[in-house]
Amino acid sequence: MNGNFHSSYDQGFARVAACTSTVHVADPAANVTEIMDTVTKLSAESVAIAVFPELCLTGYQIDDLFLQDAVLDSALEAIEALRQASTDVFPVIVVGAPLRRGNRLYNCAVVVHRGRVLGVVPKSYLPNYREFYEKRHFAAGAGTTGTINLTHRQKCHPTPGAISANAPSVNTPLGALPVSTSADAPSTSNSATGISPAGTSST
Repeated sequence: MNGNFHSSYDQGFARVAACTSTVHVADPAANVTEIMDTVTKLSAESVAIAVFPELCLTGYQIDDLFLQDAVLDSALEAIEALRQASTDVFPVIVVGAPLRRGNRLYNCAVVVHRGRVLGVVPKSYLPNYREFYEKRHFAAGAGTTGTINLTHRQKCHPTPGAISANAPSVNTPLGALPVSTSADAPSTSNSATGISPAGTSST
C-alpha cells in the first residue's frame, strides 16, 4: 500500500457519486443542463465517476412518448451536448437514455468522459410487473455487442427521425464495457479507475 495518505486515489480508491437531479419530463436539453450543473460541482470535489439515474435524459415514466421520434432525436442531441460539455470536467459521467439501434429501442447507460462517448450499455433485464412495463417499449440488451450510431439527427429534417446527410457518423461501442485506468486522476501516483472501450485509455 502506498504510504501517502493525502489522497484516496493513492491507495487505489476512487470517489464515485450516485447522483440525483431535477428531471424535466421529455426535455433532454433541460436535463443535460441539470446534469452538468451537478457534474461541475462534483468535478471541484475530485469525484472520479458520476452516475445518474436510469433514463435521466428523458425521464423514466413518459410511457408512449418513448415511441416519439422527437423525444428520441432530442436524446441524441442531449448526448452530443453532454459530450461537448464534458471536455473540461474530471468525472466519468454515466447517464440513462433511450437509444435506437436498427428497429429496436434500448434502455441504455451512456458513458461520457473528457469530450468522448466511451460506450453504451443496454439494459439486460427489463421489469414487466406491477407499475413496470419496460418490455412495451424496450428490447432486452443481453448479449448485444458491436456499435451503435449516435449520429445527430436534425429536428428540421423533412422525415422525422431521419439522419441528416451532412451529419457526421458517430459509431460508439455497444455492450459491456471493461474497466481501465485514467491518467488524469488527482493524486501523486496519477492513476484512477475509469471506464473505456477495450484497448483504449479513458483520457
